[in-house]
This record gives sequence, structure tokens and C-alpha cells, in this order.
Amino acid sequence: MTSSKQKVVTFLLVLEEEIPQVTFSLKNLPGSSKIDVVARNILATFPLISNFDVNYIVLFTKNNPATLTVTNLAKREKPYDEIEVASLIKDSLQVSLKLHDKTNNIVDPSLQFFNWQHLKDVKSLFKQIKNANESVFYLHENGQPFNDIVQDLLIVNSCCFIFGGRHDISAEMEKIVNSIATAQVSLGKRSYLASTCIVFVLFELEKLEKN
Repeated sequence: MTSSKQKVVTFLLVLEEEIPQVTFSLKNLPGSSKIDVVARNILATFPLISNFDVNYIVLFTKNNPATLTVTNLAKREKPYDEIEVASLIKDSLQVSLKLHDKTNNIVDPSLQFFNWQHLKDVKSLFKQIKNANESVFYLHENGQPFNDIVQDLLIVNSCCFIFGGRHDISAEMEKIVNSIATAQVSLGKRSYLASTCIVFVLFELEKLEKN
């Protein structure tokens, strides 16, 4: 049985890209450090109703590595779309560089849930991930079937799922990921979009909670 404590679920996307330019165009998201991928992932991570405490982290590894951590989206009548989320990413990046005031009264309330952190080194982030989660799963096409980790998911109160973007994680980065991973887990032999992986995992976790 699961604990009465709300399960904490973290998704970590590893993008071997530089952080986007603070002036990136909302009209060219694919060309802005894959912000289109990041925005879709955020929308997938925070459905209108969830039984979990969910976090989404994207790691930009190149040059000056940094993370964007998103912990929620403000509830409102009309759901966010991809462009609105990308705008929040842009505003939050400006806040992190002190180019924009978070207290501005026209700022979207969700901006408080978007936080950038510039890293001295990438390995320190993975150490934090390992220490903060009872189980860490690396989503990989050649991993063990998802059903094999069901028993682990039933008993842990915190877990993290790590995955790449449109391209596979480099061998060097994969070595770091595997050093903290409880297991490599496959969602199937096909290659899925990162947002699809998030939806799948949350759906399966919801099923486990109901059983």
C-alpha cells in the first residue's frame, strides 16, 4: 500500500543545449534551445487535477549549465497554451538575471513557480536528485519494462524520472545519469516524445494510486 503522504514525482529533462537567450523569440521556439519541447513538457507535467506533488526540471548542460525548475502552474479558468508557458520561461529567465521585477503587478501568478539556478557543475545537480529521491529511473528504450518497477513505485514517497529531449543523451552524460539511477526503464521499443513519456508515467502512477 502507498503511504498517506502525497507522493513527490520529479521529471528531469536533460538538454545538451545552452540556456536560451534572454531575448528569444516566442515566434521561433524550436530554435531557442528547444523551448518548444520544454513548454510542452511543462503542460504535460501539470494537468488540471493531480494526486501528486509534481516537479519539472530541465537541465541545460552546455557552457554555463543551468536548470529551470517548475513546481506548479497557477489554476485558472482557461488552460495555458505553449506560447504562454514559453513566455513564462522567458520572464523567469529575465528575473533570474535581474532584468525583470517579479513583483510587477502585471506579472502572471505562475511566474513564482518558475525558478532558474546557474550551476557550478552538472554533477552537483545529480547528487541533489539522488539525495532527494528514494528511487531514480532513467527512461531508456533498452531498459526493463515499466511493469517491473511497479512494486517500487507503490512503496516510495519520492521518485524521479530522467529522460532526454529529441536526441539521445551523450555517452558522457549517460554515465553520470546511470551512476545515480536505480534502474533503466523502458516505456516501449518506440521512441516517444518527452511530453508523451510524462503523460504515460503520470497515467500509470494515477492507476497505481487508485488500485
